Amino acid sequence: MLEVNEACSRFPGYASPAEMAKAEMAALYPNPSDRRNLVARLRNEVMIRNLELELRKKDGSRIWGVVNLNLVQAPEGQVIEGTMIDITARRQAAA
Repeated sequence: MLEVNEACSRFPGYASPAEMAKAEMAALYPNPSDRRNLVARLRNEVMIRNLELELRKKDGSRIWGVVNLNLVQAPEGQVIEGTMIDITARRQAAA
């Protein structure tokens, strides 16, 4: 991971952006194939909007987020830029 802000790092339970940047991003997904499938979809579509994802916090508990992602060309190669909103409470209320 190149960069993450404070709010994004707190959402899955990391103490700081630096701690989250060191983490394996696949660990945020309940199934190892989920991240691979998401990246493959993004490579095909280049932009994904309002996708609801089940994710896993650092402590292993499950959370939900809605993401907007863009695949962009940067000097270091293709990178994913995006935003994520915590919708865990909404999903739990609907269950």
